[in-house]
Amino acid sequence: MKEYLIDTNIFLRFLVRDDEKSAEDCRRFLQLVRLGKIKAFTTTINIIEMGWTLNSYYKLNKAQVLKALRGVINLRGLEIRDGYDLRSALSLWEQENIKFVDAIISSLDGKDAKVVSYDKDFDRTKMQRVEPHDVLSLYS
Repeated sequence: MKEYLIDTNIFLRFLVRDDEKSAEDCRRFLQLVRLGKIKAFTTTINIIEMGWTLNSYYKLNKAQVLKALRGVINLRGLEIRDGYDLRSALSLWEQENIKFVDAIISSLDGKDAKVVSYDKDFDRTKMQRVEPHDVLSLYS
């Protein structure tokens, strides 16, 4: 079974519903994870980024952020995985015009996994990026 690394923006789109079409695609994708039809993981860095964004950008209060983060880390079928190669991340960040956090995530063990993200920075890494609708089309 192919593995998918879920990027922060997938959780955020689902939670804040700032784009209904994307939010629905994310909901359906996360449902496949919950049902065990998709093997998926995320990272501690993604969880940190989500908490920070919900609080600072979307202005959710602490209780709301805690509820959202608990919902993600308790999602059945979702693994939290870490194991970064920071030397590799620094080299990638030096060579490419991408966010440092994306370079770190790209250095994760399990580089053969596809990253599910709307963030095109991943297109400049060794990870193959797909969007939720790409994965959903495999299950229609």
